[in-house]
Amino acid sequence: MTVITVVSAKHSPGTTTTALLVAGAADPLALPLVLEADPSGGDLAARLGVLFDPGMGSLVDEACRPGATALLELHARPLPIGVRIVVGAVSPAAVAAYADTAPAVLAPLLREQCRLAVVDGGRWGTTAATGWAERSDVVLVPMRPTVESAEHVAERLPAIARCAPLVRPVVIGEGPLRPVDVAAVVEMPVAALPSEPVTARAIGEGRIGLDALRTTALWLAAESLLGELLTEIGADPGRPVGPARRTA
Repeated sequence: MTVITVVSAKHSPGTTTTALLVAGAADPLALPLVLEADPSGGDLAARLGVLFDPGMGSLVDEACRPGATALLELHARPLPIGVRIVVGAVSPAAVAAYADTAPAVLAPLLREQCRLAVVDGGRWGTTAATGWAERSDVVLVPMRPTVESAEHVAERLPAIARCAPLVRPVVIGEGPLRPVDVAAVVEMPVAALPSEPVTARAIGEGRIGLDALRTTALWLAAESLLGELLTEIGADPGRPVGPARRTA
């Protein structure tokens, strides 16, 4: 199976939405799963109007129990865009109880139990974000097309690239810099997604279904991006890939 982690270099320009969108671009038969593993806390439970339990906390607790077999589907909730989501806790104390443990405990389950998992890893620089990157096949870094954002991403990319086999900055929307300009600053290829705030909000709040989402430029761009990434790593959601390269 394939694991993709989404992290931000500084202030999040849509990390959670990018994770949901990329998972939603996969074949629904692949049963794509999103983990809201941001160590600063989750937003999706509040947006969706659901309790955060079951969620990341209950999943990590079960996975850590001796002799227990944690089943992802018991801790996940379906979204109208055809993905399953394991929501994160809101309380800092609750998040702290599982955030740093989650990558090592849950990554093997992701590879065993689903064919495509996308992890919202939050801001780069935390133990949790590094742990997820080390266990991923791809790391995406959403960013704004500005000089400041490009400089922040460029500064952090070497460390991220040491963790994962493939790293791809993702430019969100239009701005002072074109994607080709951003690529020159960060010194690697970049992808681009259009800015559609209304659609993005509807995705995060569970107010749009897959049929409607598929008519948007945002989904079409995400589908193209996912296809390119899977081709680059020699995988698709239906064919597992080998273990990700890790740092020593």
